[in-house]
Amino acid sequence: MIYNESGADMLELTVTDPYPSDYSEAVERANEERDNQEYPDINTDIPDLSQYDTVYLGYQTWTMTLSNPMISFLLDHGSDLSGKTIYPFSTNAGYGEGNTIERIEELAPDASVVKSFSIQDEDLLDNQEQVSKWLNEN
Repeated sequence: MIYNESGADMLELTVTDPYPSDYSEAVERANEERDNQEYPDINTDIPDLSQYDTVYLGYQTWTMTLSNPMISFLLDHGSDLSGKTIYPFSTNAGYGEGNTIERIEELAPDASVVKSFSIQDEDLLDNQEQVSKWLNEN
């Protein structure tokens, strides 16, 4: 939706070892990774981020914090976001965005993190107008 509305470039992060399609197994793996501070390897070629001033950073909220793949990305590339404005947006299972904004600020400390957009995953497709409103406010 953001891509269609803004015309911005889009990049999808993928992990080398995909999470299981079984929800319980995926949650078990994610919890184990988080508990042990082990984050998945990203196998997406990241472009030269110096060409961007603004980054729309989309992610899922897992257990009230950033998803493990997003943490992995920011651990590796948070410094590449220095001097940029980050517009975070996320989906969640109904509990809100938790500490995700604080974690982004920790992992990309020299970026400016502005007003976020968070929505319950099952409500997203019926709420294009909320996405548009957020984009137009920024």
